[in-house]
Amino acid sequence: MINETPDEDVPEGHVITLHLLTPENGLETIDATTDRDGKFNFHQVPFLGSGRYLLSCEFDGIDYSLEFTEEDARQPLFLTVFAASSELSLITHRSHIWLLQNADPESGILSALEIALIENPHNKTFKPSLDQPGNMQFLRFSIPFGAHGLNVQSDLRGGEIIDVGTGFGLTSPIRPGSHQIVFSYLFPYEDSQTDVSKRFLQDVEVFRLLVPPDIGNVSRSTLEVAESTTIGDITYKAWETREILSGNELEIYLSDLPQLSFWDRFSKSITRGTGLTVGIPAALGAGLIILLLYTAVVRRNVPIHKSVSLYSESGQTTQDQLDEG
Repeated sequence: MINETPDEDVPEGHVITLHLLTPENGLETIDATTDRDGKFNFHQVPFLGSGRYLLSCEFDGIDYSLEFTEEDARQPLFLTVFAASSELSLITHRSHIWLLQNADPESGILSALEIALIENPHNKTFKPSLDQPGNMQFLRFSIPFGAHGLNVQSDLRGGEIIDVGTGFGLTSPIRPGSHQIVFSYLFPYEDSQTDVSKRFLQDVEVFRLLVPPDIGNVSRSTLEVAESTTIGDITYKAWETREILSGNELEIYLSDLPQLSFWDRFSKSITRGTGLTVGIPAALGAGLIILLLYTAVVRRNVPIHKSVSLYSESGQTTQDQLDEG
């Protein structure tokens, strides 16, 4: 067991657990304790054939693990740990991509995907702290007002996703190295233009917005036009900015968003039974429906999945609780 944080003590007296699955006894665990040199040994470990083994331990309040095969065990194994720190400044937000995926003009819903690349370039593990209400230390990300259907994926291990009012936070430890957080959601828009505020809760080196050619444009923003980006079969229009400071906010005005045509809106009102209640004679309504069969251009609608609100039943978020504290 090696502590990679300079000037830190050798991890003596720590319990290392070996996890193995055997046909006879199912899951078994064997414990060993590190000596003053950080060494540990397991005796009479059963042979698993093609199975795999797992070492785990807790150090400085953080869980570490190492998966290995029997072939790996023929050589000394090194379980690397780091001292923990609750200083969020350890984390660098290298880049952030905001990608608009689809727009449904009938429901007025945009779907978006965001990818954050973060890095811990230091030799300490960032350990989130929620003990002090006025000085909580954890990763936070904002999402547009009215967003719902949040889905978060990450290579970070442990921790939880928590609501912070303007978005969400992650209470996962962040070990040295690069990591990705990917999250998607739906948010509403009205008419052909809408403005979105993007607030950044950590410094960001590069922010890039990608928009498909059939969704819209960025009409006003501090973002600069960037070289287009091709992902799969789609070439996205791109805008970007650099060196965003923590607490800064970008105002992004989206324009030319998809809208239902007059005929689509009229057809929708007829099929919902509201078209004839606003003074349109029934005969005229029937005639227009026939005309629509020949002249209307029906825009393909993007299916929208059911979503879960980010807000609790009480309507109070974690951010509200922070403000009260």
